[in-house]
Amino acid sequence: MNNETRENHDEGKQAAPASTCRVLIVDDHPILRDGLSRLIQSEKDLVLCGQAEDAAAALRQIEADPPDVAVVDIFLPGSTNGIELTKAILAVRPNVKVLILSMHDDAIYVERALKAGASGYVTKQEVSHVILDAIRKVRAGGTYAGGRASSVPPPAGSGVVAERKGLGINALTDRELELLEMFGRGFSRSQIADRLRLSVKTVEAHREHIRTKLGLKSSGELLRYALRWLERAGKK
Repeated sequence: MNNETRENHDEGKQAAPASTCRVLIVDDHPILRDGLSRLIQSEKDLVLCGQAEDAAAALRQIEADPPDVAVVDIFLPGSTNGIELTKAILAVRPNVKVLILSMHDDAIYVERALKAGASGYVTKQEVSHVILDAIRKVRAGGTYAGGRASSVPPPAGSGVVAERKGLGINALTDRELELLEMFGRGFSRSQIADRLRLSVKTVEAHREHIRTKLGLKSSGELLRYALRWLERAGKK
């Protein structure tokens, strides 16, 4: 490894004594990564071992230099979101603890994250000491889903057809749930494609799968469902 390569590889890292908890941050927002990095670096028992803006970069770092805890945003750009990344991390490095960091405190997200193998779930709205406590708890082998994240029930399916068919929000995949929320927030197909690094055609295919699973007849019904979902989840 030449000097330039070594400098790039070591950027954003601290040297870690054996007793410290090594943390990797996975989030596509530089400001959040910077703030969380500073928070971790201020703690004597925690050390930053890397940062990544998407799932591909995170997996490369984890395979080369596994952390003790990976703090992963639930919604990431590209074809792999935080829940799917959790499964991929544990497939290659089962000893890594994953703490999902999310803007959403809905029980459905918490349930899916823990089912995927995450050791904890904490919202970005929490104060800094809560996030630090969550990192320490999952590193010690515990599970963390504190605050509202542990108590908010998933909203029931809206729409008569969806309820009659026994479908609803739980029928959606993690990616489809992510897109449903983006539809409800008014993102266009092209905006979603850019945000998730997908083709518009792929976004359209996801939209049709969502509509079919929810038993909805039109894009208008899908939009109304998405809006009700956001309202019931307390996001509007």
